[in-house]
Amino acid sequence: MSTLANVPFVELKNKFGLTAFVETGTGEGGLAVQMTLNAGFEKITSCELNDDWALTAQNLFSKKDNVRIYPGPSKFCLPKMLSFIGNLKTLFWLDAHFPPNDIEYPNDLIFPLKDELNIIKNKIGIDRDVIAIDDLRLFDLSRRPPQWSYPVSITREQIEGLFPKHRASVIEVPDVILVLTPRGN
Repeated sequence: MSTLANVPFVELKNKFGLTAFVETGTGEGGLAVQMTLNAGFEKITSCELNDDWALTAQNLFSKKDNVRIYPGPSKFCLPKMLSFIGNLKTLFWLDAHFPPNDIEYPNDLIFPLKDELNIIKNKIGIDRDVIAIDDLRLFDLSRRPPQWSYPVSITREQIEGLFPKHRASVIEVPDVILVLTPRGN
């Protein structure tokens, strides 16, 4: 997991004119949600597989009309999240890693990146959006620690192939993030 303070949310927002933020994996405290609120994103939505963490974040942001936190697996929450943001230019923050307490869930819920990307690619206006995927080491085999034996559901090359109108780059902050940005910018 990247140190969120080092993730260039504001720079990406300003450079690409982004007004919405979608996150998969709220975590315990909703730090990315708070950071994007502070950065001035108009609509912010996040989902969390852990029900207790989702409830904590819902309570934290309950007075913010422009924030929605959904409990449950991202592949079930993303359609609601996309409906909430509509056609706004969006920064997608996909946290590809699994927290240690998620071990009791099936692999398709712990490693939902392939499902998430297949849902996101159909968003109206996706060619204007930015997609940032944390934890590149989980799906780029050249960066993956050898002791990790779980299957890779999607490779970096397959990810790039899903978004041919985007340019891929890597940001190291200290973990590695794959960022897909519109080619026109």
